Amino acid sequence: MKKRIPLLLLAACITAVLAGCGGSAKAPETSGAKEKTETAGAPAQKEETKAPAASDGEKVTLQYMTLSDGKLLEAERHIIENYMEKNPNVTVEITSVAGVDTFITALKAKFAAGEEPDLYMFQAGTRIREFAQAGLLKDITDEPYMDCFLEEDKAFNELNGRIYGVPMRFEWTGLYVNREVLAQYPGVEIPTNFQELLAACQTLRDQGLENPMILAGKNVNNVSQFDFQYLACVISYNNPKYYQQMLDGEIGFTDQMFVKMFEKFGQMKEYVSEDSLGVDTDEAVKRFIRGEGAFWVAHGNELTRMRELAGDEFDFVIVPTVLQDENEERVFNCGQAMALAVVESSEYPDQVRDLVAEFTSPEASNIFATEGKGMPAALGTEELPDPALEPCRQWFASEKKMGHADLVWVPGIKDIMKEITQKWYMGDSIESILQEWDAQHQRLLESNPDFIKNFVRSE
Repeated sequence: MKKRIPLLLLAACITAVLAGCGGSAKAPETSGAKEKTETAGAPAQKEETKAPAASDGEKVTLQYMTLSDGKLLEAERHIIENYMEKNPNVTVEITSVAGVDTFITALKAKFAAGEEPDLYMFQAGTRIREFAQAGLLKDITDEPYMDCFLEEDKAFNELNGRIYGVPMRFEWTGLYVNREVLAQYPGVEIPTNFQELLAACQTLRDQGLENPMILAGKNVNNVSQFDFQYLACVISYNNPKYYQQMLDGEIGFTDQMFVKMFEKFGQMKEYVSEDSLGVDTDEAVKRFIRGEGAFWVAHGNELTRMRELAGDEFDFVIVPTVLQDENEERVFNCGQAMALAVVESSEYPDQVRDLVAEFTSPEASNIFATEGKGMPAALGTEELPDPALEPCRQWFASEKKMGHADLVWVPGIKDIMKEITQKWYMGDSIESILQEWDAQHQRLLESNPDFIKNFVRSE
């Protein structure tokens, strides 16, 4: 029988969940299937998919909880249905909870009531470690299905040398390149570093394309993409302990490496249209499709809208970030967005093990890519969510990946940094905005004293 977990014990589990790398989740899309959201304080609403009746074997019901919605939820349902066809004595009840804050509230309530799911799909990394530290997750280090992942991807969900989360899905950012535009300008190649990007922009301008860089200055998420890609692929890559050093007071956001980041952003800004502050993300996508620019530093989630507006024939690619100076220092800003967590108290460990194995199978990975339009973390995935990602294929399966920098930051600072970056884009000085970054960061740390105490430090 499952035990009720005291609320005070659960409190430690949610220390850093509010700093999700993708911002607030959207409400799920509605389709022919019954997809329900859960509001804070309300009981979870379940969608039940039953397997065919079995003539023998124990009847088992597994509870599966997921943050996913829309196409990703449909893909997860497909995978679960495949599992149940192979295991007709098992019924899996799916609870979809849209929104990070709502999910964590609901999950905390379920543990406290002794009604926790057998497994759940939620944010990777810090979120996994918080629950593992409270003794709520199963140690899956030696499970056979963990052989499907790179060691560094497994280590992202590690606590005290043991693994508690199954890597499931990546999120990425990079440089969007309009190959139809480049085809019109001889001698311009896809850049591989920052100097090549500036040179390509200047060549395009010299040949008549006045503003080769696209930027949605009206949208804080896009105007801050340069910062966030640089923080991950240059600052964090060169100094993986930089944030730990910030918490220890050794450096601050006013340090010279952050000044250099904005100086380089200023160099790129020279090739952006003067009206970019009035450009939202949708208009930026349209300008990119129309060929008004050749390059766009953007998040991977813009890919879906790009295809919706341009169709399958539009010739563009996404390449790993080119904001570093040297090619040998180039890494892919690609991090685990989601992981599967197996709950320690599950009464059906064998069935849960088989379900996780189904999720990590090549067939499931291809379902995630083709139907869910997400990039699975398992090795051997044949399909990509979109052909525009072909230049990134080898990077997804390589060790030259850097996760999103904000995953380790104190909750709340990410959105503040985005808004302050937009102020710089509007004309504030580098010095003033970095001082504001630093002051806001210190304010959040002071209001959350447990964050530094619970921060998982690198050796």
